Amino acid sequence: YANDHPVLFNLISNDAWSSGTTGNNIVDNGDDVALGVGTFSGSPFASSTVVYYTIGIYFSLICSGTPHNCIFDGSNSHRIMTITGTGGGTMTLAGIHF
Repeated sequence: YANDHPVLFNLISNDAWSSGTTGNNIVDNGDDVALGVGTFSGSPFASSTVVYYTIGIYFSLICSGTPHNCIFDGSNSHRIMTITGTGGGTMTLAGIHF
């Protein structure tokens, strides 16, 4: 369960892009991550231009509240998410407002 940005970052950002930051509690392939209702923004960042960066893993991000009450906000300065490959599985994003 990810109830704020730092928790989510540490669960899904499994690589740093351009000398950025890597999460420290990465999910396993196929895991479901329930998102708490609210806005996910701020630091840490995977890089100077990307908030969340995943490579070679797959998981499901599912808003736990009414659809679109989980908001990803790049503050008009960061790409929200870069997904580079999924390791052969299916990535699912559900109920998230970008």
